[in-house]
Amino acid sequence: MPRRPFAFAGREAVKTGVGIVLGSDAVTVAALQRRGGSLALSFYRHLPLEALGAGQDPSAQRLAQALCARLAREGLRLREVRLGVSGRDAIVRYSHLPPMPDWRLKLLMEMEIADVAERTGEPLSADHYVLRSGPEGSLVLVALAKDARVQEVVDGFAAVGVEVGGAVPQPVATADCHRFLGEASSVGVALVLDVSQDSTEVALVEEGELLFARSVALGASRGSGQVAQVVKASLDYARGQLKRRNLAVEHVWLAGSAARNAGLSEAIGAELSVECTVFDPLADLDRSPCDPESRETADAHGPEAATAVGLAMGAVLPEATPLNLLPRAVKRALEYRHRTVWLQASAVVLGVALLASLGLAYWELRGERQRAEALARANTELGARLAAHEKRRAGNDAREADLRALADRARPGVALNSLLALLGKVTPAEISLSEATLARGEERGAFSFEFSGLADDAQGRAVQAMRSLQAALEADPDVARVELVPQGEEGTAHRFRLRVEPRSDQGPAGGDS
Repeated sequence: MPRRPFAFAGREAVKTGVGIVLGSDAVTVAALQRRGGSLALSFYRHLPLEALGAGQDPSAQRLAQALCARLAREGLRLREVRLGVSGRDAIVRYSHLPPMPDWRLKLLMEMEIADVAERTGEPLSADHYVLRSGPEGSLVLVALAKDARVQEVVDGFAAVGVEVGGAVPQPVATADCHRFLGEASSVGVALVLDVSQDSTEVALVEEGELLFARSVALGASRGSGQVAQVVKASLDYARGQLKRRNLAVEHVWLAGSAARNAGLSEAIGAELSVECTVFDPLADLDRSPCDPESRETADAHGPEAATAVGLAMGAVLPEATPLNLLPRAVKRALEYRHRTVWLQASAVVLGVALLASLGLAYWELRGERQRAEALARANTELGARLAAHEKRRAGNDAREADLRALADRARPGVALNSLLALLGKVTPAEISLSEATLARGEERGAFSFEFSGLADDAQGRAVQAMRSLQAALEADPDVARVELVPQGEEGTAHRFRLRVEPRSDQGPAGGDS
């Protein structure tokens, strides 16, 4: 099967990206070079922790120091890296949202992230990515990680002079690797797995684009059968989150340190009734820039490179999934160092050039009355245009005020906006809501909103999350009545129907719908 051609072209200088996965038992480092339209592996290591000499359970700084020293001795001096964030430190959730402009979507995501941070009691590193958008609404992937954990690793590398340019959820990086290096990745739906001894990264790629990503804290140490069951449960969970009950996987690609374990690919293939093949992203990748040890490591540990290669792609390919879980302070520092400083320097140079040009023009045009008169006429015309623009702006403001007054009269719309804002604050992380409908009672005319929802029970907190959501809604003074009715299970999630009746000023609450 042919591999998907790279979605970039052109002639440009060599650009290098380094991806690092800090596993529980080993560290994987992959460096990629992009030159024009070609991609090559320039360095690769898969190092057990004991080989680094950092001791038992090393701190982030000690591990970074030992790793950078080892890589420098072997020919790779790190300047900037991209790190993978495992499922132990990050969660990925999905939100179905109605159609809205980008600025409002960004604001809503910030509110949701702030609400989750308030409930957890500590700052969060977070980012979101729109998986699908259309007239029916948007499906948004939201990734969150605890600031303290990510900051600890960033500080550890900074202490040895290495800049962390990105922190990406590991299943997203695994998906990116298959998007650009997987066989026939632009056709159909592929399930991509990175299985280690203690965790499994799950990703769905459809027509060459990320469709779903999830981390599960269960690996090959629990046996091939349990890994296969977890993969099937994750696929069922994906169908529920994506609202695609008939989603079919055409092929399963298995990577990671356990990919070549006897019986694992067969167990997964039998559980899903789909062919499962070991995925080696380095098999056909150009290795000409590599040192001999990198070539030997690539032959021996090719499947282990999937996530690290996906991380490195984020530094060299603009088409990679733009998710970054670095803390906000780190993002602002990087923005200033890589963009703002250069923009300020460019502005100074441009200002000096502009002043020199204006001085020369003034010297040449001084005393030319005709051009001065033309400038005066231009200024007059500009003033007239500005006045006309101000008049149009005043008219637009008046129309906007009329529209706002009309919108205030539309009570269901106002109630829905208030309810969506309330749900954004009180919905637990395990709950996802969709399919909001408006119902009106026949006898009293009272209206209510009905939602379909899913409660993720992967951690055993689905029932508690549903009770917490119902109690929070009932405690709101603007809500007259709340009904939450379970409707069965879907894999590791519980379906339920939620009915919320806003408090009305037309009479006592409680009209039947």
